[in-house]
Amino acid sequence: MYQTAVKKIGMFATLFLIFIVAMVGITSAQSWNESDFSAQEFGVDLTLESDGDNMKWTVNLSEIDGHWSTGAQIVINNSSQTFMLGRSPAEGIVYKEYNGGWSAPSGLPDGMNVIGEVNATHYEITVDKDLLGGEGETFCWAANVEATWPEHSSSEQQNFPDDWARWSNPDTNMTCTVIPEETPEQPVPHPQPNFDVPTATPLLTVGILGIALVLFFRREDE
Repeated sequence: MYQTAVKKIGMFATLFLIFIVAMVGITSAQSWNESDFSAQEFGVDLTLESDGDNMKWTVNLSEIDGHWSTGAQIVINNSSQTFMLGRSPAEGIVYKEYNGGWSAPSGLPDGMNVIGEVNATHYEITVDKDLLGGEGETFCWAANVEATWPEHSSSEQQNFPDDWARWSNPDTNMTCTVIPEETPEQPVPHPQPNFDVPTATPLLTVGILGIALVLFFRREDE
């Protein structure tokens, strides 16, 4: 009976460790590559993640040797308006609004940012969550990437989703995302020392205690 109890505890600890590993692997980021785009003329890695107060798109382009023009733009519908921001090869870092037609380009509004130099292969585009509706709300979006390189006289464009209706009808066939709700930090119940002490996460701590408990019972059983 004692050995049975030990086996049960060991099984519980194993399952709990699997749960810990699974939890560590969970992330709020979503990723896509060129196979999810309308064309595969060059490589694309696209990621969307929650980044503090912002939603952040990261775009990496590849397999375009000798390129002399690149760009990345995100088109967003936040239920009240449709707008675009990103880097355009012709217009630079740009913001436009859509109302039956696209407005003239302008500078980025507060709460938006675009990182990526001219002819870059790495872009970061961020928008404040409040501009998208706030935590728990849904907004829809699409992405366009483009590049010009030898044997391509004009900019080759690839869009996500692959069936997005593009610039003349941008609200059609977008993908939609729910803005995640951030878990507030819990207050520390006891004063902390004035020096840094390495600490473990609660899940990791419990997991280590579980392993120690199993090893203890096995040692006693021997």
